[in-house]
Amino acid sequence: MSDEPLISVTKLRLIIGGEGTCKIIVSAEDDMKSGSKDRSKSQSLCKRFCLKHFERWNAVAALVHLINAVLTYALPGTDDEIIPVYESYASWTSLDNTDITKDNCPSNQYVLSVNRTNESEMFLVNPRAKKEAFTLSLQLLIFSFHFLSFMFQGSIPVYSLVYNGCSLHNDQYVKDIKERGVNTRRFVEYSISATLMLVCIALVSGIDEFNALFTIVVLTSVTMVLGLVVELLFDDQLIEKYTEGFMKETKKRNIGRMATKLTELRQYIMYIGKIVHVTAWVTMISAYGGIIIKYYILSIQESDVEPPLWVTLVIFTVMFLYLVFGGIQFVQLWFKAKYLRLETPKEIMKSKNIQVELAYIVNSLVTKTILGWTIILNLTDLTDNGKIMCPNNLTTL
Repeated sequence: MSDEPLISVTKLRLIIGGEGTCKIIVSAEDDMKSGSKDRSKSQSLCKRFCLKHFERWNAVAALVHLINAVLTYALPGTDDEIIPVYESYASWTSLDNTDITKDNCPSNQYVLSVNRTNESEMFLVNPRAKKEAFTLSLQLLIFSFHFLSFMFQGSIPVYSLVYNGCSLHNDQYVKDIKERGVNTRRFVEYSISATLMLVCIALVSGIDEFNALFTIVVLTSVTMVLGLVVELLFDDQLIEKYTEGFMKETKKRNIGRMATKLTELRQYIMYIGKIVHVTAWVTMISAYGGIIIKYYILSIQESDVEPPLWVTLVIFTVMFLYLVFGGIQFVQLWFKAKYLRLETPKEIMKSKNIQVELAYIVNSLVTKTILGWTIILNLTDLTDNGKIMCPNNLTTL
């Protein structure tokens, strides 16, 4: 009987204090004197005013994303830029009753002779003709990736406060981060927001071809899906599941044989995870370097002057921050590989998972803020944009 109050205190500390940020200290004497009413009151206060530490960062980041989204439209003097997106096709133009021949046809076009019913007809073929497919609003794209981040990150602390209080045991997000090192909603959001961001960068770089933009969208989305696959492959609980299965089997079978099988399984998981991670690097570099950077370099080589400084800064700054995302997962996998080899204790792995989550939150906020504000400030009368669209006369004979 004398041990009951101590057990009660332990449980109360685990629920209210412990690893959370709600530091409510209750002594054994206070616990014996206070009834369930006081404990309920303490938990109610905790539910109303407390957030766990990385949930708090989610709330801060969500608030900044919301402010960025609102200011995207509320900033005085903002003038949206509607950018047409074009589709390329081969245009065929009859040369009847024209003076164009194979000797004086326009550059990058050619004359083709086609036999029809024993008669030869001459055509001018332009393999790089364009037509406007649709238009995109830079302002709307920037607003969209800010607001999307606000919705995804803001839902985490709101859900915790409204439904879960400060209980570590009921909050699925906290359990996924600490116990598994997995955040599925993060990569779902990135697959959309990161795609919108790269489309913005492509547009300000001068890329307005539908095929190029579509390729960027697909490669970026695939990159984020591969990132999620890697996290699921290195799920801490998945690792523990196989380890626990091994421990049970060793009681029935040869220990040496089961240890060998477990080692082979761990190596197989790490091997597959590394392949997927490297593939994600390839798709991301293909989208950014193979299309955007290549187009940027070609523009400089073939132009008399360089693009505006802010375009150069936004391309390479965001590229660096995008590479940081991959670097964060690389570091995470390095720690998880050690955990997979049973070289890292569970408690240390939990802290590493939290640090990785915080790194993702901060880098996402910084990247979106830099990109959004750099473009928005160049859409306002605070800077001289000076862009005047020429008449739509794209198909030249």
